[in-house]
Amino acid sequence: MFAATIYLAGLPTVYTVLAAGSDPNGGVAAAWRKPAFQLFAVWSVCALVLGGVAFLKDSQLQSLLAVVRSRAPTLVGNRRREAVVRAITLLLDNGREAQLLQRFSPRVFIAAPSEHPTELVPFLSADIRPWQHWPVGVGAIGVTFEANNDDPLVFRRQELAKLNRSLTGEQLEHYNKVTMVAAIVIRDEGNQPLGVLSVSSEEHAPRFGKSRLQALKLLASGLGVFLELMV
Repeated sequence: MFAATIYLAGLPTVYTVLAAGSDPNGGVAAAWRKPAFQLFAVWSVCALVLGGVAFLKDSQLQSLLAVVRSRAPTLVGNRRREAVVRAITLLLDNGREAQLLQRFSPRVFIAAPSEHPTELVPFLSADIRPWQHWPVGVGAIGVTFEANNDDPLVFRRQELAKLNRSLTGEQLEHYNKVTMVAAIVIRDEGNQPLGVLSVSSEEHAPRFGKSRLQALKLLASGLGVFLELMV
């Protein structure tokens, strides 16, 4: 762009000067030769200034495009995450299977992206507290992820009492009233575990039969489709 500006601005100037000085007899052309060279000098300076400005603008544009390209994956990733969050929220609130599980407070926990995840955290919580972290093998959530079964695991009072021995004080404070937890591993299309879908109850003797177990399994399958988009 810089070279093109000089070419476009300078070519008419050179042509004018050469044309003005082409009379071999030193007539009218000779009389105008000095002003023509002054005009050529002014025109050249203007060409250089315009070329420099154009070069700077082009450099700024290229820098801006480079910044946009570097941020594009992040922007796309953020939009994808927002879309997945909205889809999962709708699925948990309005899905047919979710309707059977609403009274049991469905929750989604995801594992940190790693070949060997060490803990799971709530997916839809804006402010995740330390007591909401579940190390693999700890609590109903961690045990379910570690077992990696295809079918849901159901933990009732006796099983939960045993699992509570490994919980922190804060976790016991928040979960000691839970009387039943049913949980299943969420998987991607390659059958790799992504997290855990759980439901729980504080009722004295909650009924969680085959229909709800099947709903839990189907809901986990649907969640796997959406969560895989974020990996």
